[in-house]
Parts: sequence; C-alpha cells; structure tokens
Amino acid sequence: MTVNSPLDAGRTSLPSVTRWIGLLVLVHAIWGVARIPGKVVMRRVGDVRDYQQEGAAHYFFSKARLVGADAIAWLRENTPEQSVVLFDGPHLGAMEFPPALLAPRLFVSIRHCDPASESFAGRPIARGEIGGLRGTVVVHADRGSLRIEVQ
Repeated sequence: MTVNSPLDAGRTSLPSVTRWIGLLVLVHAIWGVARIPGKVVMRRVGDVRDYQQEGAAHYFFSKARLVGADAIAWLRENTPEQSVVLFDGPHLGAMEFPPALLAPRLFVSIRHCDPASESFAGRPIARGEIGGLRGTVVVHADRGSLRIEVQ
C-alpha cells in the first residue's frame, strides 16, 4: 500500500497551474494587441512622417501652436555649435523647446550673462547680424512666441 503525501499532490498540479498562467498571459497579450486600433497606429506613422518632412523645430512649434520655429532655424544656421545663445523671457511656453533644439549650444539667461561679455563658461557668446545690425544674439520670448534681436 502506498500513501500519497501532500507534497506529491502539489507536484502534479504545478504543470497545470503553469499551463493556465501561460494561457492567461497569451490571452491577455492577444486582447491587448486586438484593442490597438489601426487609426492610432496610422496617426503615429503620420506624426513620424510630418516630423521628418518639417524638421524638429517646425513640427514641435506647430503641434504646440507656438511661433518661433523660424527663429530656431536661423539660430541653427547662423550661430556656432559651441557658442552661448542668450535669452530673455519666461521658461514656459515657447521657451521650452530651444535648449533641446539648439544643442550643443548653451542657452543662458541674460540675468546670468551680460550681453556685452565675450564668453561664458569657456564658450563664445553668439554674435550675428539681423537687418543690418550686428551684435550679440538675444532670443526674446513670451509664452507663445520667440523672436531674435541683436544688441
């Protein structure tokens, strides 16, 4: 006569529990994929296409309904990558994008750096010419737009 211990009962049910967990995970994954509508995927594909066609600055500024993508493009074309671009204005709204879009340039507030200075943190202050005026490039911002002027 053999006696089945409680340990033997647990061993025989472990494979069936593992199968049930595996089946539930598989059903959950299929349910998740089935719930992703094609419209969402196509919208993301459209966003990627727009980003590639418009460029980062125009894409982000237009999505956020802000003005200033042309200022970013001008700064990228007319200032050295290892320079310091000065700004004046609030840190929210249109000013949220330039630090990332202008990298590796440093974006520094005029409160921390005098526009008459030649350099800041070992980098030259960006200089440029706009409308016949030549001087230090300063980005002025309000919550909805950016503009560039020279001082």
